[in-house]
Amino acid sequence: MRTEYEKRGYKVLENGPVYYTKDMDRTIEWFETVLGWYGTVDARDENGNAIFGGIAPIPNEITETTNLTYLGFSLLEGEPTNRVVAYFVVDDARAAYEFMLKSGWKEYTEIMEQPWGGMEFRVRTIDGSLIRIASY
Repeated sequence: MRTEYEKRGYKVLENGPVYYTKDMDRTIEWFETVLGWYGTVDARDENGNAIFGGIAPIPNEITETTNLTYLGFSLLEGEPTNRVVAYFVVDDARAAYEFMLKSGWKEYTEIMEQPWGGMEFRVRTIDGSLIRIASY
């Protein structure tokens, strides 16, 4: 599993804490396929619908057995919004961008280089929300 994590080519340094979705299972699958993250559903309602879960750039098996700072965020059942809902600061925005391109996902901006040398791009998720991915 660690080998798959390392193949992603980028490390998440910090990110926002909450993401709302109406279809958590589908959202987790999107994060795994498009961004190389790891997800779990922790609670389901009486109909089997996911209502609480988590998503992280590091496998749970690694975070549970080490003193690593948790860099994931909570997935909550709720209405997604058509705006930036999360951000990731990564060590290499180009590597994150290249990983995303390999997945075949088509809804993203080009990388924007900032005057101070930082880089960022935005990706529209399967829920229609935007995630801002940057390196500084």
